[in-house]
Amino acid sequence: MTQEVLPSLASDPNTVDIEASLDARLAFTPVPRRTKRWNGLTPLKQRTFIANLASCGSVEMAAASVGASDTAFYALRRAKGAESFAAAWEVAIDIGARMVLDKLMEHAIHGTPERLLKDGEVILERRKYNTRAMMWIVQQRFPEQYGGSLNVGGGCPASSMPDSLKKLKAQWRKEWEEEQQQVVRASEEEARDAILAQLDILNIRIANGEA
Repeated sequence: MTQEVLPSLASDPNTVDIEASLDARLAFTPVPRRTKRWNGLTPLKQRTFIANLASCGSVEMAAASVGASDTAFYALRRAKGAESFAAAWEVAIDIGARMVLDKLMEHAIHGTPERLLKDGEVILERRKYNTRAMMWIVQQRFPEQYGGSLNVGGGCPASSMPDSLKKLKAQWRKEWEEEQQQVVRASEEEARDAILAQLDILNIRIANGEA
């Protein structure tokens, strides 16, 4: 997979106005810094980091694009007054994850190009389809029908039943347990009645001098 090249503040100090071009969903209040250093995590670097995080989904790559480490940004996220920054971070991750899902969907439907070479020459071109990706997408899009019935991992599935059948089975189990409790209560009542009947008979025999 080709690694995406992100805009870098470290190599290009004449960066365009990131704030103006930032997705509205990623707007945030920069984390205040007590000291202003030329190599510090300035508001511009923070916004560039968030924008690039949404583009690539990688904290390490987004941090490197502004000449910082992922550790520095994780520390910034924990700093006082970083609530808005942390919220934008989560949105950026969601946007990146959506891009990954879109790419996965594209590969699942259209396959990925594959070339077979012999002696340095292409002898066959074809598209390879990822069956596991297809099954995962189907499970996510149609959980009621296929939530647990497709073996995505390749090993033994945790369950071979779809979610709808799982819920129905749980309902049946609950009803069966309630019936069993009723049977137990009925049996206890019958046993109690039988004991009381025997005591009544014994009391009568004692009163008649038969015992």
